[in-house]
Amino acid sequence: MTDARAILLCLLLPAVVGVVAHAQSADPKSDQLTPKTKGSVQIRFIVEDDQNTFSEWWREEDDGPFVLALPYAVELRYSDGEGTSNERKLTLLADRALIWFEPGNGRNVQGDPFLAMSQGAQNLQFYGEGHIWMKYNDSVTVRADRVFLDFSRNKLVTYDANGEETVFEELNLKGTFDNVRAHSGAENVVDSPGGNPLKAGIGTDSSAGDANDTTRDERVGAAPSEDAVPSTAGRQKSLPQEQGLRLFLRAQQLRIVSLNKELQEIELEEGSVSSSSLAIASYSLFAEEITIRLTSIRGTVYMTRPAVRILDYPLLTLPVDDYAYDIDSQPPIRQLDIFLSDRRFGYGFRTYIDAVATYDFFADPEPPFNPLHLGPQIDYYSRRGLGLGANLDWGGISPFRTYGAAMLRSLYINDPGDKRNRARDLGWYPVEKHSRGRIWGAYSQNFGDGWQIDHLLNYSSDRNFRREFYESEYDNNELEDSFIQLTKRYNNLNFFLLLEPKVHPWQSKTEYLPTLGFDTSRIVLGDFGLQFSSHTEASIMRFRPGDGDDRDEVSTLRADSNSQFNLPFEVGPFAIDPFVGSRVTVAANHLKMNEANSRPGLSGDGTFPGYRAGDQQQTGILYRFLPFVGVNMQTFFTGTWGDVQVPWLGIDGVRHVFAPFVRYTNVLYNSLDDIDGRAFIPLDVVDTLDEFHEIRVGFRNRVQTRQGWGDDRRTVDYFELMAELPIYPQRKRDNDGDLLGDLEVASVWRPAPGFAIAGRMFINPLSGNLNRASAEFRFDVLSFGQASIYYRLLKGQHQVVGIQGDLRVSELYRIGFKQEYDLQAGKFRETRIEVTRRILEAFDLGFVFKRDAVDGDVSFYLSLSAAFRGPSSSAGLLR
Repeated sequence: MTDARAILLCLLLPAVVGVVAHAQSADPKSDQLTPKTKGSVQIRFIVEDDQNTFSEWWREEDDGPFVLALPYAVELRYSDGEGTSNERKLTLLADRALIWFEPGNGRNVQGDPFLAMSQGAQNLQFYGEGHIWMKYNDSVTVRADRVFLDFSRNKLVTYDANGEETVFEELNLKGTFDNVRAHSGAENVVDSPGGNPLKAGIGTDSSAGDANDTTRDERVGAAPSEDAVPSTAGRQKSLPQEQGLRLFLRAQQLRIVSLNKELQEIELEEGSVSSSSLAIASYSLFAEEITIRLTSIRGTVYMTRPAVRILDYPLLTLPVDDYAYDIDSQPPIRQLDIFLSDRRFGYGFRTYIDAVATYDFFADPEPPFNPLHLGPQIDYYSRRGLGLGANLDWGGISPFRTYGAAMLRSLYINDPGDKRNRARDLGWYPVEKHSRGRIWGAYSQNFGDGWQIDHLLNYSSDRNFRREFYESEYDNNELEDSFIQLTKRYNNLNFFLLLEPKVHPWQSKTEYLPTLGFDTSRIVLGDFGLQFSSHTEASIMRFRPGDGDDRDEVSTLRADSNSQFNLPFEVGPFAIDPFVGSRVTVAANHLKMNEANSRPGLSGDGTFPGYRAGDQQQTGILYRFLPFVGVNMQTFFTGTWGDVQVPWLGIDGVRHVFAPFVRYTNVLYNSLDDIDGRAFIPLDVVDTLDEFHEIRVGFRNRVQTRQGWGDDRRTVDYFELMAELPIYPQRKRDNDGDLLGDLEVASVWRPAPGFAIAGRMFINPLSGNLNRASAEFRFDVLSFGQASIYYRLLKGQHQVVGIQGDLRVSELYRIGFKQEYDLQAGKFRETRIEVTRRILEAFDLGFVFKRDAVDGDVSFYLSLSAAFRGPSSSAGLLR
């Protein structure tokens, strides 16, 4: 049985040697100011219960420092700045130790070291040997054979605007470790049962985790398909046995030059620095001499004859004697994917090399220009050819501040796909031309004072390029048009200038060249609560058909203004918001048509449908006036039962909220009804607006309870049910003769954290038939995975059930699966199983089995993905 016996406690007073800021201008009395911060040291023996402790001491010369010899195992605890944001702590264990210290100035210690320590000491030095173990700030653990620490302190004097002095003390720890081994631990407290989010250390970041980074998305390179590179499923988490141990450091000798706020510097002799998510360092950066120097404006690693090792085996020695690496520099290879894909693409690779980072990494020891990344994209597919492009990333978005950000992705490929069997190799993607490619760019700049510009450039050589190479973007129906918009915000008004041209040669589109307008929302007028909203714009519009489209090109000048007044008020428990307004549209050109014909609508792609027989374009002003009225009404009823508990249903207290509502809208009149044989040229939905009468009734029903444990305990929506039914008084005009529209019902049940059952359906209330429906049961698999069982119905097309899951079985392995079955067709649809293994931290090795949903082909994929990153800040290196 061991015991820790305290033998001394000394408070470190201001050091005799310190750095005094602005000392020349300080008042002489400032030397007598009491520093705000002091440190404390506690030293204890660690011995067996039946052992007697003893110590030896002597003093060097009459007024020299005391020397205390402790021949038993000792524990040293140091704390500094307790209760502040700059608090630092140190715990050190040694088999035996020597301690030097000086008594406080003016202290009468009578040659007694214990009396000196009780009155306060300064200039403490500690030497330990044997089995040395030290933990610094709960984040860095050090093991060594010998250690020498000098607890010197700096004194800093600051002055406020009134010239008042404040004296601060700051620890400036110095020392030397022999045969040292160190590692860092987890930085943050675990915030969920799944463990710590994965973090990388020196030199790399996880490639799968980086896939969620907005700076690396599917637009980087032409993805062969969603199957070639394994996808991620949210934030990665580590198992308990894998938490911590993020940074490794080994050296024959480690010297602490400085560890204060302004300068943190250490030197390694025959040292290596490595990073690993597990206890075994997979790779390391080795050098005969390593100096890590961190300041408030820069962090740099200086190396003498550097080399790279994998699993401590020398792999590569750099052909330089001295190398300076800035910690904020990014490795030049931002993306590297190697894959064996299906017969559609074959095998290949994708890589993105940052030219700016390449220069910074190899040639420029100064801090890099972080906001800019520029470099070539090089892709190769054995069955599709060589793809080349250029990528650019600049700046970033900062809410509520001025900012600027830009991104550019481009790719060109000479694709010989149409030389092969299209049905077999390309499925439903016909290759229309050999020269294929895409340019995608986004730019946003906030200049302050209400000015902002946003720009999106989107060009594809053919209509199927995005669907074939960027499946996720296509499936998510991301914006495909190009535009540039300038906005000026002035008090409650937003002025805007919009330019939206046709860029895709194959696309049929209505262009806005340009649109100028303003809008405002719910400006309060007077003292009675009256509110005003308006949206007004004027546009030069032009319809341009795409390649192979025989529709005529047509253009016009149009102005449109939509204004309304609201007067919200409450009557008892009811909230009522009536409104009245009008929409006025004026066009410079219009259609002259046969009086027997109805006004034309839009084509299937939402643009100009072409001229019908008897339609003619006329030059002249045509206007339309659409007055409308409406009211929104709602109320809610609540009830609380705090004592209700149903443990097996996860209920601890119940609060019920029931909120019925009514939405009434009536467009009373269309002035075009009084002008026979005239209509707007239908270029977008504004031109086809007409009288409309609708009532929507529904409710939202919520049951809330308390869930979770400890700090995670909170009130949640336990069960939600929403229903809405549209009613059309003018049934023939507005709903093809039916009084009622489809009843929409949606619900979510969350019986416990990590479980949810959701459903949604659209029901024909007259026949009871389901037109659309979906349902899903989502659940967490313990603390390391997610899975879902789902169903979806689209009347007349398909009825599908499926199951999919993503299991993060460890920090290194991930298993994903997906299986669908079409109940209507009576056959299996897509089957997908993937296994991913993290190797050497920067690489993901993936194996994917897939059965295609269209042609039934079975494919196997093998991929190797990598993403290299430098540490996000110097805090990841020295903490």
